[in-house]
This record gives sequence, C-alpha cells and structure tokens, in this order.
Amino acid sequence: MEQRRYLETDEGKEKIQVMKPSFDFCFFTAGRGIILGILLIGATVGITNPKKETLRCRITYYCGDDKWGNQTADPATPRAISGVTVAGHPDFPFGTEIFIPALKGHVGDGHFKVQDRGAWVTSKKAAQGKAYVFDVYVPTKREQDVHAKSRPMYMEVHILRD
Repeated sequence: MEQRRYLETDEGKEKIQVMKPSFDFCFFTAGRGIILGILLIGATVGITNPKKETLRCRITYYCGDDKWGNQTADPATPRAISGVTVAGHPDFPFGTEIFIPALKGHVGDGHFKVQDRGAWVTSKKAAQGKAYVFDVYVPTKREQDVHAKSRPMYMEVHILRD
C-alpha cells in the first residue's frame, strides 16, 4: 500500500513523492495491535471469570472432644471456631476460603476457612482416596453425630481462590 504526496518545489512545479510503508513499521503496528488485543481480552476474562473452582467432596465433622481439643494446625488460628474452621488437604493452604452451599444455615453461613489438617483428610481415607475430604468443626459430639447422620456424605464445595 503506497501513499502519494504532492510537493511544491521552489520553481513552482509539482513533484510527486511516493511513500511505501516499510516492513518494520507494518510489523511494529500489527504487533502492537495484537498485544493490545491480548491485553483487552485478558482484562475482560479476569473481570468475568472469578477464580472459583467447584468440586464434589466428602464432608465429615469433628469436635473438640478428643485429646487435641479445639487446637488447630494453623499457627495463625490457635482455636477452632464453629462455622468457620475446616480441616483440609495440604493442596489447600491454610486460609483458603471455601463455600459449602448445603451447609448454609446449618453450620454458620456455609463459608469456611481451612485452618486445620487431619490424617483422614490428608490421606483422603474417608473418601477411599477418590475425592478431597473437608472435616467441618462443630462444637459438640451431639452436633457432630446429628450432621453426620442427616446430611449427605458428598457435597458440592466451592474453592474461593484469590
């Protein structure tokens, strides 16, 4: 694609100057457009795609009636809190927030934080190694038994990542 430009000389005559775009200019302009497009698409995906992962997990319950009491493995959280604390697999770092819709209104608002570990959680033994296990902290043995008997063993869990 060439451009023509008409110039006037000192003698009053018109002179035609033909300008051809250089390869470098075209490549630079096209490259800049592609990069801008990628940035715009990336920004749009970041806005519309929250970092949420949904898994089907085995849900179990525990209370502070054993030798550990309500101590947690997370150094930042010295005591387990009902409606907040869950024990989770090491794939989920301490502080990872999860949401279990089926527990909303039954154990807090259904939002929990991974603040503890446990042998059966880490080994996935409660799910025969087939799924992640989240062990929800409840305050009493009675409440543990009620939830274990009346709630489904497997539930949808939303992992909320930053």
